[in-house]
Amino acid sequence: MADMNNEVNLNIAFGNRMIYFLIFVVLSFITLGLYPIYYYVTRTDEKIFLLNEIRNELKNKQIK
Repeated sequence: MADMNNEVNLNIAFGNRMIYFLIFVVLSFITLGLYPIYYYVTRTDEKIFLLNEIRNELKNKQIK
């Protein structure tokens, strides 16, 4: 039964990823290719912000 639940979760995850990909393609088409640049820049900024938060939390744990 656990295998069946994992399979269902994978199917749902794949479906969600496919929807996000289609949205990405549509927005890329509408904005004449500018959306991929915007997407890359915003995701990079979010990644840097999250990595800084993780680093700060690890530093705080080492201090204590």
